[in-house]
Order: sequence, then C-alpha cells, then structure tokens
Amino acid sequence: MKKKLIILLSIVMCLAFTGCRLIGSESASETDGEKKEDPTSGFIELEGYVKTIRDEVNIYRTPDENGEIYMTLNKGVDLKRTGGKNGWVRVRLNDILCYVNGKDVEETTIKWATETDAKTVTHIVYIDPAKQIEKDDTLEPIRPDIKISDIADTSKNEENSDEEDSSEQGTESKNIDSSLAKAAMAPSAIGVTTGNFEYDITFAIADKTRKELETMGYTVILSRESDSVNISNSKRALDAVSNEAEIYIRISAGSTKNANTKGMAGFITTDSNPNTKDYYTKSYDLCNLMLDKATKKTGAKNLGLFKTDELTSLNYCTTMPAVSINVGYLSNVDDDTSLGNEEYVNKVSDALTDAVVEYFTGRNLTE
Repeated sequence: MKKKLIILLSIVMCLAFTGCRLIGSESASETDGEKKEDPTSGFIELEGYVKTIRDEVNIYRTPDENGEIYMTLNKGVDLKRTGGKNGWVRVRLNDILCYVNGKDVEETTIKWATETDAKTVTHIVYIDPAKQIEKDDTLEPIRPDIKISDIADTSKNEENSDEEDSSEQGTESKNIDSSLAKAAMAPSAIGVTTGNFEYDITFAIADKTRKELETMGYTVILSRESDSVNISNSKRALDAVSNEAEIYIRISAGSTKNANTKGMAGFITTDSNPNTKDYYTKSYDLCNLMLDKATKKTGAKNLGLFKTDELTSLNYCTTMPAVSINVGYLSNVDDDTSLGNEEYVNKVSDALTDAVVEYFTGRNLTE
C-alpha cells in the first residue's frame, strides 16, 4: 500500500512539473516580441460619400502611403465611405475595402449610383491600338459576308501598306482583288526621324485613354495588352462585337508616300455598306467629334473624314458605330516629332476621352 502511494505521488508531481513548463513556455512566447497592430483595425465606422479633389489620387490596399496602390483616380470621383482613422478614410471600391488619405478627398452629397443606376451610366468602349510587332501576310476576307473560299488567289501580299491609308500608300498584289481580301496585319509604320514604332505610339494613346475613361466609370477594353501579339484586324473587330462594345475606336499613326502629308484623318464605312449601314450616322458623328477635339487640342491639321468600305476592321464592326482615327503620319517630320513627345500624346488621349464622354452624354467638356 505504501509503495502504491509513493508511485501515485510521483505521477502527480510529474504532471504538475510538466504543466508548469507548458505555462512558462506559453508565457515566454507571448513576450518574445510585441504583436504588430493591424493597420486596418480601429477605424471608426462612418457612412456617406467622399470625392477626390485633385488628379492622381492614390487608393491604397492598406492605410500606408508606402503600401500597395490599388488604383489611381482623377479629380471628381465619388467613393463610398465606410470608416475613418488618423487622417485616413476607408472606402469601398469595386466591392473591396481600400484606403485614401483624407487630404485627397472631401465629403460630397452626390447620390451614389445604385446597382440599377450603374447599368445606365456606364458604357462599354472598345479601343484598338493599331498594329503589332510582327506583320501577318495571311489573307483574310475584307468583309464578314465574304468566305475565304471566295478568294481565288491565296498568294500572300508582300507589299508594305497601311490598311487605314490604302488610298495613299502601298499596292495590292496584282493577283489579289483588294475588294475581297487583305493581309491580316500590315507592317507597323516607323518614324522617319525618331525611329519610333507605330504600335508603341498607338498603344500609349489607347492605354492613357482607357485609364482616363475608367476613372469616370466607363468599361474599356483594348484589343491588345502588349506589342508581341498576333491578332488580325478582323479578329479585333469581332472581339469588340463579342464583348458587346457600344463603340469601336481604332487608333493608327500610318505612313504615306508623300512626306509632306501631315495632320489627322478619320475613316468610317459608307452609308451603303450592307454590314454597317445601320450605324453610319452615329459613326459619322463620333468620327467628326474626335477629329474636331483632337485637332483643336493639339493644333494638328484636320485632313477630314473619309468614307470607305476597304478597311477590314471597320467592316467587321457590325453591331456598333466604328471609327478609325489616324493621329498623325510618321512619314512626316513634324508629325513624327510631335507623336514622339509625351505631352503631345497626352493631349491626343485627353481629346479622345473628351470626345467619348460628349458622344455618350452630350456634355461639351471645356478645353
């Protein structure tokens, strides 16, 4: 009996000692270092709306100016406020909680659009920055009502021609009827003095226009996100159709044989085009608006609006108004130099943005 008591006491003492070690270990782990405070906690719950009061306002994922930037907004954008702390405002953007420095926003009484309202105030804009690094001589039907089997001669066109400026440069192969087929993608024009590539210039303008329109609530889709793609003219237009775009804008900066030709030109299909005639008037209005805004903003010469059914991209835009804007000619020294200037490029994109907004809202933006 005495032996059993001794064994029982030993077990109790062992368990007690082990428990002390566990408690001590847990206590030590808590004091090894101070726990970092979650910077997103402690916000006072607030309701209402704020708006940005300057351009290039950064929206952060955490309340930290050294943290990840979620989006950059221009002046006048309304935001749903949910909280505040230490000079930071917590907002909900795209159903995500984000943070903006309080000095960049102010309270607003503007009604925040409901889900139903949003469907009526936003628009889908498709922008096609012309060209890509590699040309593609593969033939494609110039219009959607033509089948590839209708093209008798499938030899490849080796001539250098810009689709948007076919009336001024390049020739089709003698065995190819240009009314039926064209190369899937003509070579990029190159600046006569700068050596800049057309595909870089058009993408820069398209990307800046996209960012400006997105800050205003527009949905903007680009035909390409890089230069190293292989997407034909018809596929770009068909992509706009499949995305239910409300307008299609092609931006080019071609070349001509006449080095003295300079300025901006617009292109739309004719009012007799069976694939696009339903949108002729709206295409005409949009193209004129863009030319007017862009030439006034930059001081470039307005070469006018041209009606043609020889542009593959426009022929395939069968469900929306479609325009092609040539923002300058890289074969001309003055145009080439201008398009190599960032400030000039920004003016072009600002003008295109203003034209889109005025087209949809009828609101004439100040220059």
